[in-house]
Amino acid sequence: MVSLGPEVKKATVPALVDQPLEIALSMLKSAGLIQGSVVEETSDKVAGIVIYQSHAAGTEVDEGTAVSLKVSKGGVPPTDTPASPDPSPSVEPVIYTKKITITLPADKESVKVRVEVDGEVKFNNVVYRTITVDGTIYPAVTGTGIHTVSVYFDDVLHESYPLDFTKPSE
Repeated sequence: MVSLGPEVKKATVPALVDQPLEIALSMLKSAGLIQGSVVEETSDKVAGIVIYQSHAAGTEVDEGTAVSLKVSKGGVPPTDTPASPDPSPSVEPVIYTKKITITLPADKESVKVRVEVDGEVKFNNVVYRTITVDGTIYPAVTGTGIHTVSVYFDDVLHESYPLDFTKPSE
């Protein structure tokens, strides 16, 4: 029998584009990958959002592979355009409140739950499973537009997903 060397474990590259850098780096680590270079670039995305990743999401790579990122450093610089003589009135965005569903870990009696919307803490409490209905809580978060909601259990990222605040809940 001939040894082929140590078995190389594979990892799936997570979707990091449109994630805040902190969350993207946490997702890389959770997937068994490492941070490559991180370069800031001007874009139409909010500062701190990943706008490019060197390996496509869903790609199988060797565990420990470095994934390089490009991160937005903010909006595109304005061009010198003359102000319109009759500016239209600005429309205030409508703020909507959404109740999100969080199922607590079944193996813990209590857990510190933190909910962030684009990095801003919206809920941060220790929750006791015994005072919930079926181990589920429904914290309310407010916002405008589409934002990334991140849920942490005991300061470890549990899940992260986009939430649309542009229309009321159905």
